[in-house]
Amino acid sequence: LPEQIIDDMTTILYKNGKIEPKMLQEYASLSDYADGICDTVNRAVSILREEKFRLCREGGYAEYLEIMSRMLTDARTADEKEKAVNDAMSLSVSEALSTCGLTMGDGKVFGLRRPHFIIAAEDETGKKISSPELKEEIERRTDIRLGTPEFYRRGNMALMECNAAKAYAAPAAYLGMPAEGELVSGDSVRLFESSLGVFSAMICDGAGSGEGAERASRFVSDFLSQMTPSPSALSLVNHITRHRGEEYVTTADIFSLDLYTGQAYFLKSGASTSYVKRGNSIFRIKSRTAPLGVMKNAECEKIRVEIQDGDIVIMTSDGFSGGDDCPWIYELLAKNPPEKMSDYADILLKEAKKHTPQTDDMTVVVIKIAKKR
Repeated sequence: LPEQIIDDMTTILYKNGKIEPKMLQEYASLSDYADGICDTVNRAVSILREEKFRLCREGGYAEYLEIMSRMLTDARTADEKEKAVNDAMSLSVSEALSTCGLTMGDGKVFGLRRPHFIIAAEDETGKKISSPELKEEIERRTDIRLGTPEFYRRGNMALMECNAAKAYAAPAAYLGMPAEGELVSGDSVRLFESSLGVFSAMICDGAGSGEGAERASRFVSDFLSQMTPSPSALSLVNHITRHRGEEYVTTADIFSLDLYTGQAYFLKSGASTSYVKRGNSIFRIKSRTAPLGVMKNAECEKIRVEIQDGDIVIMTSDGFSGGDDCPWIYELLAKNPPEKMSDYADILLKEAKKHTPQTDDMTVVVIKIAKKR
């Protein structure tokens, strides 16, 4: 066939997925063979499409199994650590018992993140093992806040059992608004705590704005909020969005705080800059990664941050500052914040509206780090 006819047929196939005999009638040299040509070409295209789908499905299934295997391995490793005896902490408990006059006793501590305490001692009245002094001594030596203990008696032996209590709280608030001319925002926000005691704040920013962006960001945020966020979780949702059959591209910006240990980190995939405010000092958290749904393998950066009591974490979507760091942001963050995080979010969003054209959705999340006493 002449090269021009091949080019024309390729264009038609790209637009319509198939060619019709009537599309070839204008070519006199093809009019007698139009039905045969169309049938052959359409059949070949169908076979290629099915083969591509099969390869994509098989490759996608293998990738899915690999990600799930990695997540299960990580979960099993973490679970084993929480069941193992913590020798150093157990020794500290035994020393606390001796200090409080319970020389005929012993204690075992299991786990690292959320230690579980089991203590047994010879105490006829049970007054020593249940005393506030013993609890305070254990907390001092282990640097762990204890929850409400339970007590049991077996003859002259008294037993105490309790879990560690959360050491931190994270009061948070958020506000957002859609881009000018849109009824819904393409940004989705989730504030949630996992069953393991990890607090997370998340902004997912769907590509563009309006209902399509909102649908994509809501799917990703709903999915991720069902688990403790991790690079493996982002890999899984990236895999799922790429095999849904529709274009779901969204950024993911996640701040996670372990409420037991105080360890904190950001997970960023295509997300905008975040900030940590400590008094008048501002720390910038930035990453250069692609959004979810773009690359075969998720681009995700995990950034660990040291947090202190009283720090405030500020997260924003791209539309908040237009995508770039601006002097007005640092000037605003340097000022003393109000006590309520909801008031602070309101102040930040109002200021953003003054400085940034509302061509994109705007969202701001603020979290205060509060250490429990």
